[in-house]
Amino acid sequence: MTHYPESPGYKGDETGRTAAEIVKPKAAAIRERVEAKMKLAGWMGMTAEECQRALGCDVSLNSVRSRLSELHAAGKLIKLDETRMAASGLMVRVYVHKIHMN
Repeated sequence: MTHYPESPGYKGDETGRTAAEIVKPKAAAIRERVEAKMKLAGWMGMTAEECQRALGCDVSLNSVRSRLSELHAAGKLIKLDETRMAASGLMVRVYVHKIHMN
């Protein structure tokens, strides 16, 4: 059995566990796609929304956010102090792939 961040995580309740199990078969492929887009983004990085737009409409924003969290927990992404404005008007954090950080 794999554990977070190699596999979708959840916080304690049955609903979260069920959701993680449903997503699990697709999560690895989406995680690979997210990581590839983050590598292509270069040192400027991307927010979750920007990454979701780059991936296309077949991946939900919630799924992208979750995969970014997994990649960050695995040490593959760096969460910057930099923020950018999201469509909601709120400022959100920017992630950069570790290959662009020296």
